[in-house]
Amino acid sequence: MTGTSRSDDVPLGWVTDEAFRAELVAIGCTVPLDRIAKWRGAGLVPHPVQPATYSPDGRVAGSAVWHPPFAARQALAAQRLLEERSLYDFAGAVLWLAGATVDEKYWRPRLDRAGAMVVKVRRGVRLLIREKPDDEDTVGGRIKTPLGDLNGVFTKMARRIPDHQIPTAIDLVLSVACGQFESFIVRDPDEGDLSEEELAENAMDLPAAQTDHIAGHRLNLRGVGRMFAEIATAIDAYSLDDFSDEEIAQARSDVRNGFQLAVCFHSAMSWIYGPQAFGLRLASWMGRNAPLDVIFVWVVLFARLRRRSDQFLSSSQISELAQSAGKSWLIATYFRDLQSNPNFAKRIPPKRLKKAFEDSHELENLINELKGCEFPMPEFRPWDQWKQLSGKTMPPGLLAMSIGAPNQVSLDVIPQDASDALIP
Repeated sequence: MTGTSRSDDVPLGWVTDEAFRAELVAIGCTVPLDRIAKWRGAGLVPHPVQPATYSPDGRVAGSAVWHPPFAARQALAAQRLLEERSLYDFAGAVLWLAGATVDEKYWRPRLDRAGAMVVKVRRGVRLLIREKPDDEDTVGGRIKTPLGDLNGVFTKMARRIPDHQIPTAIDLVLSVACGQFESFIVRDPDEGDLSEEELAENAMDLPAAQTDHIAGHRLNLRGVGRMFAEIATAIDAYSLDDFSDEEIAQARSDVRNGFQLAVCFHSAMSWIYGPQAFGLRLASWMGRNAPLDVIFVWVVLFARLRRRSDQFLSSSQISELAQSAGKSWLIATYFRDLQSNPNFAKRIPPKRLKKAFEDSHELENLINELKGCEFPMPEFRPWDQWKQLSGKTMPPGLLAMSIGAPNQVSLDVIPQDASDALIP
């Protein structure tokens, strides 16, 4: 189905049907055109327009079909998603998270449910806190959940703090969830105990952010207390009507790009700096493994945070950092794979690369030495490399970050195009 309009109504940048079909072939979209038409009807792929053409005397002389400039890439993304999981509801939600324009039935109800979940959790936590029997016994102290009964991200966080301080950590999380957190409580800890701030940083796997650096530059991941305070005020009654479409789209992009920054930069650097590289291990794990509904909860929270706080980077800055991390990851993967070459691995092991990143003189020496080496021509296949980050099935977070990635790019193209989102 196509819309009808005059030829001068075609939006700038739209492409002819012939160019659309040629791009489908060039980017590797192999589904037949009638199936793409079916996806249009389902709201997964944008509709073209079919404006009339006119003869000099003003009579209708025919028509031509024009497609949005991103339509072919979105068709390819839909193909990839439906190959992973043949559910339109899933594909539509991930396409929206990736920045694509899809029918709102795929994302608006999910946002509503995410907002309702946030409200339900807050009410439950407040009720739990009100029901504590006395002032001496904290909620964390009464929760007798063994570590083995936890799962997912909570297990990873709990294993990074002393067992006897888990009740303190639980109380800290509950204070944020119910909106009562203002700042860390400063008290004289028992010998060997961690302060509340240290508990939070250890649970979030942030200590390496204080030591790992590239030429003296570190990721600024401190200020956990302020972040907790902002989240505590942002977890509030939520209505989709509170936000404009632009605010929702911005929050969606911020969440996707934030996860991409963590996943790509950690993947680029962990084989050199170790698994805790730059304090991004937990954030990277969440980006790889978060369920679809949890990602939508993050979108809800980030929309709130954007409205209430000015401490975050701008959306354009987050996007630029995410794209830069994606390019670094592609190149770092090439050098990591060269470690299978005994000559290269012996001459330039990861420890030496780390020294080069940290010291400009070491980097200069390394570059001069590399000038005398012959390396195989790098071959970058972004879509395949994204798939290698997952198991047999790609989780929704990785799909949202990668679904617009090209099949292959050359080294000279990487600075312009690594793994673009589908934002028109």
